[in-house]
Amino acid sequence: MEKLFDDKERTNIRYAKYQHDSYEFYDNSAIDKFIIVRERLNNWFDRYPEPGKKQLKRDFQTQFEPAFFELFIHELFFQQGFTLTTHPILPNSTKKPDFLAKKDNIEIYIEARVAFDETNEEKLLKNKQNAILDAIDLIKSKRYGISVREIRFLSRKQASLRKIREYYQNIIDHHAEFYAKNQNHDLTRDEQYIIYQDDDIRVSITLWKVNYDLDKPIISPLGGGYIGGCEEAIRDAIKAKAYKYGTLDKPFIICVNSLSVKQTYTEVVYNALFGDRRNQPFENRNNINQPFQTSSGGIFNKTSSQSYSSVSGVLITSAHTSNLHVANHWLIKHPYSQNELDFNKLALSYIHIEGDKIQEVTQNSIGEILGIK
Repeated sequence: MEKLFDDKERTNIRYAKYQHDSYEFYDNSAIDKFIIVRERLNNWFDRYPEPGKKQLKRDFQTQFEPAFFELFIHELFFQQGFTLTTHPILPNSTKKPDFLAKKDNIEIYIEARVAFDETNEEKLLKNKQNAILDAIDLIKSKRYGISVREIRFLSRKQASLRKIREYYQNIIDHHAEFYAKNQNHDLTRDEQYIIYQDDDIRVSITLWKVNYDLDKPIISPLGGGYIGGCEEAIRDAIKAKAYKYGTLDKPFIICVNSLSVKQTYTEVVYNALFGDRRNQPFENRNNINQPFQTSSGGIFNKTSSQSYSSVSGVLITSAHTSNLHVANHWLIKHPYSQNELDFNKLALSYIHIEGDKIQEVTQNSIGEILGIK
């Protein structure tokens, strides 16, 4: 029987690097919380349709996030009582969606898509930054946590990871007490920053003293502030699938996993679907239940020449292997769909248009359906 992760002895007790192969990490980890994830994915894989298992396993090994989301969507609908087949034949297209889900007299086409919200240049920059973070994470520092404030590349040359690591190791070995933030309230903010700079790179960190032994020194990796949300990436992911299969004979749900570094929240989702020029009072902007308005650019804008009416609804979430018990979701019924679906037949909470209002129908969360606490 095909398994996603084969049975074997595992001895790796190291946490994942910032640059790592996710499948390889889960396949080799002997850490309890990752063993739980591996066993969960194996159980889900057991229930996945047999004809698609070999390809899905290959996808996990090369494209972990899209493969995980496809398996997750299968399990999510399976646990709602559906039987799913992979890549069903369509009446008006040679292309095939990910699933056909059947329960009683309901049949739904389902497509799973990941929205990363990164350009190729941003991916390359992130990979370069991750290499620096991995070098810093090799520093021996049990009681001083490292907060990485800045990584700025000053040339196209490869920065010396050894020099960066040795510089900060020396600081921690001999001057950590001076720089530790909670020990030096008299220092200015600039003085608390510990800066390494050469012709190729500038790195800035701060230190925090802790009263326990750290497994890894970095307690706060490089962050950033962002203006705006990830609505454009969500919108593009839906558009890429909405007209892909021509005229459909059954309801169609597009599922999008938003993995943007920008936060995915209610107003971002509504901006993607209903348009980002709606006249909403600021205090309403994160409410699920709010007045219904559309504007140009929204996927569900009736006045647009493209309202993507073949789509019955969309399911948007930000699901990871580690957050399934608390993962938010927005299952939203298309108000102008030509492929009508009774969303009460699903077990997930959903959002629909009732008169001039956007209203939530409370049912179950992702964690409740999957039985994960």
